[in-house]
Amino acid sequence: MSMSAEKTVIIGAGASGLAAAVIQARMGRSVTVLEHRDRAGIKLSITGNGKCNFTNAYMTPSCFHESRTSRLNELLGRFTTEDAIDFIKSLGIGICSKDGYYYPETLKAGDVTEALVKECESLGAVIRYGVTDIDIDSIRQDSDRVILACGSRAHKETGSNGTGYKYLERLGISYTRILPALCALYCEDDGFFRDNRGKRAIGAVSIDGQTAAGELQITDYGLSGIPVFNISRYASILLDGGQKVSVTVNFDPKEDMIPEIVRNRSGSNVYKPIVGDRIKTFIVRKTASFDRSQICTGGVSLDDLSDDFEVRKVPGVYVIGEMCDVDGICGGYNLHWAWLSACLCAK
Repeated sequence: MSMSAEKTVIIGAGASGLAAAVIQARMGRSVTVLEHRDRAGIKLSITGNGKCNFTNAYMTPSCFHESRTSRLNELLGRFTTEDAIDFIKSLGIGICSKDGYYYPETLKAGDVTEALVKECESLGAVIRYGVTDIDIDSIRQDSDRVILACGSRAHKETGSNGTGYKYLERLGISYTRILPALCALYCEDDGFFRDNRGKRAIGAVSIDGQTAAGELQITDYGLSGIPVFNISRYASILLDGGQKVSVTVNFDPKEDMIPEIVRNRSGSNVYKPIVGDRIKTFIVRKTASFDRSQICTGGVSLDDLSDDFEVRKVPGVYVIGEMCDVDGICGGYNLHWAWLSACLCAK
């Protein structure tokens, strides 16, 4: 069979699905993308507060989490920050950066989505919208490869409704438990949140020996902000295991703990004095729901996937993007993973 005759079906028109479609189509394959919503890249179009932080100059395995394997170093070596930049540039998008965070030059995430869709169309890849009735067994029989890029359960309104996990179950593909990540924490209140709600502060937060520092947001229900998001996965896992979870907040951390991008922030007068002790410990009642989480933790282990993201026990089926058991911290890492898994899979 010639390369041009090979047929690829991709389920999901998010960041990883569209990227995989572009690469597959550039290789001369016949590509069909099935999307259950009425348009592509809904979540991609709002990522990074609509600005699309698509990768980061600082790229190490410590910026990602996985539960069962240690293959991240090898994979990050095969698809680097420069590779992500080159891929975005290949779509005709100019780029800009600030403190190592990379964005499209227009600072509009929708422009990245539009460029991906246009590239698919120009290469002859077909995107079918509103496809809600998918027979995964029939699709496998009728195609050379099936790529599952269905997203997770985070931000259901953008299309990530968890349908992809049903396909995994139908195909006998195991995955670790799906839980909210990159989200806020709801905490028991002794009056602290009532007295400080609406304030921002520089601080360090710790859960189960894991610490993150930066700008915190005090809400009427608990804690939010990037450092809280970055350790929320640990709260999710512990709570799911029935454990009591506490979060310790140091509102007077050492300067070297604070990321440079936060230390150099202009308009630092937004930070207001915190009422109470400088070090506080709170009981975490719950994390934000899936609908209020940016991503999820859990998915198909890298141990169960080949170097090109093919499921070892189910030949011809590939799993990429948020369906993998890999979640990154804030800063463009989850989009980097989308490009990485899509490009390595497609090639």
